[in-house]
Amino acid sequence: MPDISDARYTSNGIEQQGFVQQSDIFMDSCVVEIPDSYTLMDQLHNITPFDRLHRVFGDGYSFKYIRCSTSVTNGNVSVYKVSAPNVAIADPPLTDIFLRMHQEHVFLQNYDITMDCLNISSRAIVKEFLLDNGISSKDILDDENKVGANCISWFTEEDEIRIRNK
Repeated sequence: MPDISDARYTSNGIEQQGFVQQSDIFMDSCVVEIPDSYTLMDQLHNITPFDRLHRVFGDGYSFKYIRCSTSVTNGNVSVYKVSAPNVAIADPPLTDIFLRMHQEHVFLQNYDITMDCLNISSRAIVKEFLLDNGISSKDILDDENKVGANCISWFTEEDEIRIRNK
């Protein structure tokens, strides 16, 4: 897929306003960790971490090694980004994936949830929408160089958990 982070879809016309939910909320990626202790056991049986990830997620997913780190719960771990084929949050397959993760000793660090909306818009319109709907300007990130010209990131809080939204 080409890099379209500099695309400005609304630069030559009237910008559309308003947002209409186009899709159910879905998971499009997650970050998981596999403890090194399981990786060493797998090596004895000629099983790679990608084999373990494939048993958890199945076809249609891609796996990318990110880094080694130390987890408070699991000790030394290898961290992987899993790109998902947009699994709806309400779908039973996502529940099945979480169950297989537990069985395969693959631990979830975080996951990215998304909802597609209709209408091409601009960062300025979305920022105005957020400010008009109770999001403080201090919670809106200046991250256009990371998310692209037609996206915006902001923080919300739920049950004392800070959540990054994009």
